Amino acid sequence: MKFAIASLAHETNTYAVDVTGYTERHHFDVKCGNELLRFAGMRTFLGGMIDECNRRGIEIVPIFSAFAPPSGIIKTDVYLEFREAILKGLRDNPDIDALVLEIHGAGVADGFPDMEGDLITAIREVVGPTLPVTAALDLHGNISLAMTTQFTALFGNHLYPHTDSADRGAEAVSAAVDALNATTKPVTELVSLPILLQASTTDEGFPAAEMNKICSTIESRPGVIDCTVFHGFPFTDTADVGVHVVCTTDNDRTLAKECANEVAQWIWDSRERFTTESHTPDSAMLVAASLIAGGKRPIVINDTSDNPGGGTPGDGTHLLGAMLEHQIPGSAFAMLCDPIAVKEAISAGVGNSIELTIGGRHGPLHGPPLKVQAKIRTISDGRIFLTHMMRGYPLNVGPAVGIRVGEVDVILTSQPSQTFDSEIFKLHGIDTSECSVVGLKSSAHFRAGFNHIAAEILCADSPGLTTLDVTNFTHAAFTGKLWPTDPNTEWTHS
Repeated sequence: MKFAIASLAHETNTYAVDVTGYTERHHFDVKCGNELLRFAGMRTFLGGMIDECNRRGIEIVPIFSAFAPPSGIIKTDVYLEFREAILKGLRDNPDIDALVLEIHGAGVADGFPDMEGDLITAIREVVGPTLPVTAALDLHGNISLAMTTQFTALFGNHLYPHTDSADRGAEAVSAAVDALNATTKPVTELVSLPILLQASTTDEGFPAAEMNKICSTIESRPGVIDCTVFHGFPFTDTADVGVHVVCTTDNDRTLAKECANEVAQWIWDSRERFTTESHTPDSAMLVAASLIAGGKRPIVINDTSDNPGGGTPGDGTHLLGAMLEHQIPGSAFAMLCDPIAVKEAISAGVGNSIELTIGGRHGPLHGPPLKVQAKIRTISDGRIFLTHMMRGYPLNVGPAVGIRVGEVDVILTSQPSQTFDSEIFKLHGIDTSECSVVGLKSSAHFRAGFNHIAAEILCADSPGLTTLDVTNFTHAAFTGKLWPTDPNTEWTHS
C-alpha cells in the first residue's frame, strides 16, 4: 500500500483580525516532502499517522504540511498556495492508494469561510470520488456538510487537552486501510446543535467527560466505527459555528443518524451544565491567598480570556496585573508575549534592574501596559520540547527572558503561545512544583501538564478574544439563533 500524507491546519479566530491582523505566510511552519517524516514518534496527528503507516509497512508519500498557531483569517493567496501544493502532490503521485490528512476543522481563509470543505472539494476533483481520504482533526472544528459528505471518515480528538492526537492520526490510517480493503464501507452522519460552547475540558468530573462516555458506549455497538462530539470553535463568525456530533458506521446510514441524534439530544438537554462560573483575576488571587494560607500550593490560575491557543495576541495583562498587585511570594507567570520588552531586557543583561513597560500592546481589550521595575534573571532562546500534550513537539517562542518584579517571576517571550506544561518555566530556572501561585495563559491544554502538581486550579476570566462569555461575539454568518446568546433558542433532532 502507498498512502499520501499531508497537513493544512489552522484554528481561525475571525474576531482577531481587528486586533492582530490577517494571518500571513510567515506565520506558518511549512514543511515539504520528507521533512514531514520528522514528526515520527511525536504525539501529534502527523506523528500518529506516520507511526501507524510504519507499523503496518505502508509506503508513505509525504506531500506537504503547513501549520500556524491560532490567529486571524488567513490571507487568500496564502491558502491558495497551500491548497495548490497539496493538489500538485496528488497530481504528481497518481498511484497512491489513499490520502490521510491532518486538518483543524475551524480554518477560515479570506473568501473561504469553510476552508476544509473547500480543500476536500478540490482534492476530490483530483483524486476522484472513491479514493479513501480520511482526516484527523481538532475537536474544536466547526464541521460542515461539505466535510462529512466528501471525506471517507473523520476522526476528531476525544480529549481536551488533546492528549490523544496521535491515536486519532493512527485511527485515520486504519480507517483508510479498512476502506481500501473493503473491510468496511464508512458512511457518516452529521447532527449540528445551535450552541456556542465554552471551553469545556474532558477531564474527569466535568460534563464533557460524561458526554465522552456516552460516545464510547455508542462506539461499542456493532456497526459503529466512530462517534465524536466536536465542541466547535465559538470564536469564528461562520455559517457552521456550533456543536457537532459526527457518527460513522459501516454502511448503515440509519444507525449513524440515530446514534448522532442520541448524543445530540443529551447535549441539548445538558447544555446548562456546560456553562461554568469563573473568577475575575482579582478574586482568583484572593482565593489563592486563602488556599496558600491553609497550606495548599501550588495554586494554578489560568488566564482563559487571552489564550494564544485560541488566536489572541498573548500580551494581555489582566491576570498578571493582579499577580503583581497582590505580590504573593513564590509566584510565577508564563508567558507574556512582548518582543519589544524582551529586546530591552536582553540589552540590559542578566543581573541588572531596569524599568520596563510590558504587555498591552494590541489595544485595551486584554488590559493596559504595565510599567514595572524588573530585575533580569535569565535569558534564553525560547526553545523547548513539550512533555505532555503533543509530547516531543518542538515549541519555539523566540528569544525569551525571565524577570522578577517584586516577589513575582515573569517570563516574557517574543512569540505568543499558550503554556502547555512546565518546560518554559524550567528553561528559566523555575520549579513550578515549589511555587505558591503559577499563572499562565491557556483555556484547558495546560491541564495535561499541571494537573499532577496543582493543589487547586482556578480559572480567571476577563475581557478578551477567548473569554468564556461567548455571548460577547456577534455571529452574523449563522442563520438562526444561537444558545446562550439567545436563551430562547430551540432545537429538535431530525
